[in-house]
Amino acid sequence: MSFIANAQNPQNEIPFRLTKFNNIVLPVILNNKDTLQLMFHTGSDYISIIEKSLPKFKTIELNDTIKDVTSWAGYSDQAMSFNNLIILGKKKFKKTPIFIDQQSGHETDGKIGMKYFENKYLEIDFDSNKLKVYDEMPESITTFQKLKSRYENQSLFFEAFSNDRKSSNPIRIYVSYWLFRRNYFLGRVCKK
Repeated sequence: MSFIANAQNPQNEIPFRLTKFNNIVLPVILNNKDTLQLMFHTGSDYISIIEKSLPKFKTIELNDTIKDVTSWAGYSDQAMSFNNLIILGKKKFKKTPIFIDQQSGHETDGKIGMKYFENKYLEIDFDSNKLKVYDEMPESITTFQKLKSRYENQSLFFEAFSNDRKSSNPIRIYVSYWLFRRNYFLGRVCKK
């Protein structure tokens, strides 16, 4: 993955709101009626809605429960809703499963993960508050720094070095303003 400044001509532009907790919140239309406020979460592949927000959405139907789901918070049973239509900017995703979860970032109804940007290039434009999505790297990008990374267990990791550069450790990255203080371009999102 790469971080690059000043990209042009996106295929999709998704407005976002930056919370006082520095989370990027994307508006997502659910089943053509409900509007969800979902935290853009690089440590997730799917869409989840927190239980507390569930009653305000009229178009979601719970269809199943998965037992003993593992997450960073431990094990729990997780209710699910199948066959939802999700609209994210100009892009539609049919037959989308949604998980019901206990937690998300402050000021959000849940999370949206990287799966919805797979094989795309992303620009996080804090000046215009837009997440710009590209099918190909824009030709205007002439310089960039490629960072060694890996995608594992629904999390994005970059290699980080100690100050003396004698040791390195992978760090998990979450996209938020504290990390990207200017506009940056996040290279192609893909699994290997």
